[in-house]
Amino acid sequence: RLLNFLDQKGLAHNTLVVYAGDNGYLWGEHRLVDKRWAYEESIRIPFIMRAPFLISDPGRRAGQMVLNIDLAPTLLAVAGLEPRVDMRGLYLTPALRDGSAPGREDWLYEYYVDFPYNTPGIKALRARDRVYIEYDGRRSPELYDLAADPRERNNLMSMTPSGEISRLKARLAALVEAARS
Repeated sequence: RLLNFLDQKGLAHNTLVVYAGDNGYLWGEHRLVDKRWAYEESIRIPFIMRAPFLISDPGRRAGQMVLNIDLAPTLLAVAGLEPRVDMRGLYLTPALRDGSAPGREDWLYEYYVDFPYNTPGIKALRARDRVYIEYDGRRSPELYDLAADPRERNNLMSMTPSGEISRLKARLAALVEAARS
């Protein structure tokens, strides 16, 4: 009804509509019921944008990874305002204009222990085609190839060369360090 109203009143051509939500929730996947884990079902959010003045091919599904921290700088840029220098999100306008525009290569997922929830501290590197997860405590690290195993059922840690694991660990540490600064 909102979109129809904007269309009928001639406002759609210069109105950006964003539909976004909170992260997902595990309902038995990975034998868990919660939203605090670094698995796809938990970390994904709905994120739909309508902007006829920006998007030349409406209805397409963008392949770039988008985070909720990208919303504020994007809205400010679309409004012609400069985001604050301490905003860490990316402008989504290039991806809105061109579906083949490059996006982020990876990002940090981090969860801190939060009483009374029985979830360990988690740090994860989410890249385009994989996720590498480290836990505080006794839980072993996990690595999933999201292209071959989108449901994250086959932990590749024991089958991955140590050099590749070292690169993933180093990139995760760099993202954690960047988040702290």
